[in-house]
Amino acid sequence: MNLPTLFLHQCWVKSSDNDKAYRSYKLLSEARKVNRAFDRKDLLIAYNSLLNSCANSTKSGAYDAFQIALDAYKDVQNSCSVNADHITYATFLKVCGIFIDNDNERSVIVRKVFKRCCEDGQVSNIVLRALHASSCEDEYCRLLEGAFKKGCVSINEVPLEWTCNVPVSNNKTRFLSSATKSLSHSQYNMFKKLCK
Repeated sequence: MNLPTLFLHQCWVKSSDNDKAYRSYKLLSEARKVNRAFDRKDLLIAYNSLLNSCANSTKSGAYDAFQIALDAYKDVQNSCSVNADHITYATFLKVCGIFIDNDNERSVIVRKVFKRCCEDGQVSNIVLRALHASSCEDEYCRLLEGAFKKGCVSINEVPLEWTCNVPVSNNKTRFLSSATKSLSHSQYNMFKKLCK
């Protein structure tokens, strides 16, 4: 995928066009037909942009936006060339919270997505916020297996294996707190400077 294609994806995300999810999907499909050898990072960015287009679509195109997002999420999950990251999971959870009105249906899908996110070690603060926004309080508590407290939980309160594959820049709070528990005050300050 090339820079102009990624730029067009970003333009669709920000547009007020009612068909932006569909147009983003078509753009990605056409780009993949033309060039089968994608850079993994660019491909993931394109899929995440597509999911973001769906999340920012109007309710009038709810079925199309949700179906496109579901197809994109499944494509990423079934792909050999790209792996979902914390942005993928957070954005798809956001789509579920916006477009699935039936609490039971939403709960089933959110549970499966979050379970997969945990298995992949991709739980970040943005995933936790999206989970909180797309779940009822009882479901949120069950999914977090007791790490729940009133409001949104941070990554410091969930098992480390849930967050192990999130890049350090997006997981700095967890990294700093777990890596510095046994350091003196001066060692801690020096460590913080190194991590900036």
